[in-house]
Amino acid sequence: MPVFNYSPANSAYSYMLRRKKSTNLLIEAAKTGTNLLSKQIDGRLLVAFQGYVVSALNLASNEDGRNYLYLYNQFNLSIFSLSPYDQVVKTIEFLLDLARKS
Repeated sequence: MPVFNYSPANSAYSYMLRRKKSTNLLIEAAKTGTNLLSKQIDGRLLVAFQGYVVSALNLASNEDGRNYLYLYNQFNLSIFSLSPYDQVVKTIEFLLDLARKS
């Protein structure tokens, strides 16, 4: 049990907790993508994964105030012509890169 647990919404401690939660959301989405790599990835599975990624990025954006969805939409347009499998691989790399930078 921590010695104190007071953390106003704008404190440095509260900010650190929100950033950590945001990073964990990004890492979890990347892990989900990694688990898909052992499966046959078709268009329907790719769309489902992309929906999951959008939800995770939306939650992460709400936690630390960054607009991850804007970055993802730009990124997603750049990989549109790749196979579904390669799109999942590139998305995993993108998510891990975001997590590393946050």
